[in-house]
Amino acid sequence: MRARVTPGPESLAKQFAALDGPVWLAFHHEPENDGNIQTWRKVQERLATIVRNQGDNIAYTVVLTGWHEFYGTDEFSLAKIWPRGVKVDVAGFDVYNSHGVVKDGKELKATDMDGAYFAKIQKWAKQEGVAWGLAETGFSDKAFAEDPNWIKRTHKQLVDRDGVAFAYFNTTLNSISTWRLGEGAKWDSFRTAAKNTRGYRVRDQSRQAERNTSARGAMNSPPSPSARTR
Repeated sequence: MRARVTPGPESLAKQFAALDGPVWLAFHHEPENDGNIQTWRKVQERLATIVRNQGDNIAYTVVLTGWHEFYGTDEFSLAKIWPRGVKVDVAGFDVYNSHGVVKDGKELKATDMDGAYFAKIQKWAKQEGVAWGLAETGFSDKAFAEDPNWIKRTHKQLVDRDGVAFAYFNTTLNSISTWRLGEGAKWDSFRTAAKNTRGYRVRDQSRQAERNTSARGAMNSPPSPSARTR
């Protein structure tokens, strides 16, 4: 029997760097409560150096939940867990609109994306010298029915706060609510908001997503000349 060899991070980074990019690469997103967070931080510091040495076409990103960093315990504060002594090109945050989400039998109120997150992230990102964006977001069918302009408004708020990416979690997999855009008005609201943005792309979110993928719609906001921030 032939042993299966898993490519190391340098080999993987070289393969990604060879693609028609730009490529934004993250290892182990949402690490909160997945073990020793300081070990994770040190791993990120090592990986960032490996990835960024492969060329300008590939950027290193770190993706966090956002909630833990701003509203959780001190061990997950950005001051404690952000990689040190290395360049990270983009900080991603997975922040969802809780409008219409039912948790423990109670329906949650809408999330103040701009006030509760974007303003705080913008301030931190400027101090850190890193670009930032939404690596995942979503809102429920009920939220869309009651606030159909949420995507357009939230994307504008993100751009106004210097955000560079807006990725929608367009699937029913691992979902606590009805995030999926569907194929009607909710889907059109994303397409309308994304129409004039650089890097806009969508993938079919129905049958393929139900089978085995986490399909997303994504839009990059301000254009950048390469994968990296300088």
